Amino acid sequence: MRTIFTFLLLTLILILSQGLFDINDLDWSTRPTDDFFMFVNGRWINRTTIPSYESEWGGLFTMKYENTYKLKKILDDLVRHEKSQMPFHSHSIERKLIDFYLAGLDELAIELTGLEPLKETLLQLEKIQTYQELIRFCLIWYTKMNSGLIFHFDVHADDRNSSINMVHWKQTGIELPERDYYFRNDPFSKRIRTQYLHYIDRLLTLSNDIIDSKTTLIDAEDILSLETQLAVSHRIPRELRDVELNSKHYHINELDQMMPNLNWHEILSILTIENQTVIMAQPDYYLLLDKLIVRQPLNIWKNKIRFTILHELARYLNKDFVDEHFHMYDHLIHGQHLDKPRWTKLIEEIDRYLGDLLGQLYISRYFSSESKQRTILLVKNLIDIYQERIQNINWLHNSTKDKALKKLQAINIKIGYPTTWKTYHDIFIRRSSYFHSLASIFQHDYRKKIRDLGQVVDRNEWIIPAQMVNAFYYPPLNEIVFPAGILQEPLFSLVADDALNYGAIGYIIGHELTHSLDDQGRKYDENGNLHSWWTRNDTDEFNLRTDKLIRQYDEYRMLNTSINGQLTLGENIADLGGLEIAYQAFLQTDQAKNDVLIDGLTPKERFFLAFARTWRVKVTNEKALFGIRQDPHAPVDLRINGPLSNMMGFYEIFNVTKGDSMFKDVIDRVIIW
Repeated sequence: MRTIFTFLLLTLILILSQGLFDINDLDWSTRPTDDFFMFVNGRWINRTTIPSYESEWGGLFTMKYENTYKLKKILDDLVRHEKSQMPFHSHSIERKLIDFYLAGLDELAIELTGLEPLKETLLQLEKIQTYQELIRFCLIWYTKMNSGLIFHFDVHADDRNSSINMVHWKQTGIELPERDYYFRNDPFSKRIRTQYLHYIDRLLTLSNDIIDSKTTLIDAEDILSLETQLAVSHRIPRELRDVELNSKHYHINELDQMMPNLNWHEILSILTIENQTVIMAQPDYYLLLDKLIVRQPLNIWKNKIRFTILHELARYLNKDFVDEHFHMYDHLIHGQHLDKPRWTKLIEEIDRYLGDLLGQLYISRYFSSESKQRTILLVKNLIDIYQERIQNINWLHNSTKDKALKKLQAINIKIGYPTTWKTYHDIFIRRSSYFHSLASIFQHDYRKKIRDLGQVVDRNEWIIPAQMVNAFYYPPLNEIVFPAGILQEPLFSLVADDALNYGAIGYIIGHELTHSLDDQGRKYDENGNLHSWWTRNDTDEFNLRTDKLIRQYDEYRMLNTSINGQLTLGENIADLGGLEIAYQAFLQTDQAKNDVLIDGLTPKERFFLAFARTWRVKVTNEKALFGIRQDPHAPVDLRINGPLSNMMGFYEIFNVTKGDSMFKDVIDRVIIW
């Protein structure tokens, strides 16, 4: 009887799976052995237009868009309930959500309020007469709004003692995406700087009346010049990936000796940071800030601070500021033609600041325990295969293998949603004031950082909400996190055949697991502590393989720009390892062994098709260039074709031979994990 039931269940899944992958999307004008990404996605890409309010579309981005509508349905239902029935209790999660949602949608009130909530702050800034007063102003603002303007710190696990939360001081002070925007001389970069100058000028001009001030384009030029000087100290995206470079400890006395003008004893005192030792992730920025704070005219600094306040809050202010911010960043830098509807941006803010409140309601409506259990099973299957692959590696010493296996066994697996939800009990939402509600949220976030500082790390805490369409591996906690938001079609379905699930969400699970032993993740032990546990020979062997992968991606070009193989190395290792692990795990399934055709395709073919569909994404040229320059992920087509060109299983199933564009000689293929 059990055998018959299993047969019927598998038959049902095969029938239902026929509708989950449309073979008519395959582009037979492209040979799969020349460009597998376009073979699977080309017809979709050619017929798809990126919505005018987006800069990228398809894959995870379409999932995010659809998820936003689910969240809107929850919020709209709450509003309708309160109008038709008894109001929710004043301390309930529903009431907090409704009040913030309605406050953010009340554009008329936001317009009428204008800059009034900032008037007193901006007037105080105008009265400053010394650089010491300027520093104190920035620090006090930090405690109120969780923004240090020219200072920035986070509180999270100490990389070298991951059980304790530590202060991590990080570079800041510039408002273009990264340092090289200030120095590149290509036409696009020059245009961005010109437009950025006008953006600075426009924000200053919009705020002049309320404080009876007057600025000119020269003031904007001075701010741009100051930021350009600060940018010199910034590490580039590739350098920011180096965990050892960005995790050095300093005692407060050292900081005062190195930077006498900043006065770190007073900085920490005003911020109520009691630690005598901190992590200075990027000290060069603060060393330069210490010099420029006294060398640059005070008035330039005051204008710079005013601009930074306005820039950071522009999205929450009246329409003039919202429009200026959109034009500068979403339109010019990312290539988005129209601003998103206000409600979509508001839901993104709720996700960011009140995520667990909305998450509870999302889980009860859209996520099943069956989905969670199925995902946990997938993760365990992939971990088993990963361990098996490590045991079979011939270039890794047994002592390193044992520690790597121990680390895999210790990975904390977080699936779906947290066991304990955040309450945000000290956040006070005012339906009548969007700005003051945000201010309460920012104060809460700052207080939480200070409360967490020096405390034992809560390894059960989630740092992203359950409804988010994302997943990640976090080295200091040795954990993988898969929120409910990503566990849905087309990446995962309870009724999908194993080929589709292993090729999509299975690959992503494998990707995140591989991060535990990528070029940076491998430096952390099973407890998440950063230290050297590899033998010198093992490190050399690992680097031989990763150097080959760097060279592979360095050879790729897009938009007349070379891909940075060093910047994208960690993600490329994870893409390659994740795909290999997922495929080997899939081969253990009954579907792979029985080899029954669906829509004329073998299970193994369907696995690779599902994998390629994972990054079925179309992006604007501006967004693509933005990604090439600072995103540690390779462009989407290379995330498919890059790992496949190294993978023996792909060569076998699709008969890749010499002369095919995706063919690489065996000696040039990269196998790491």
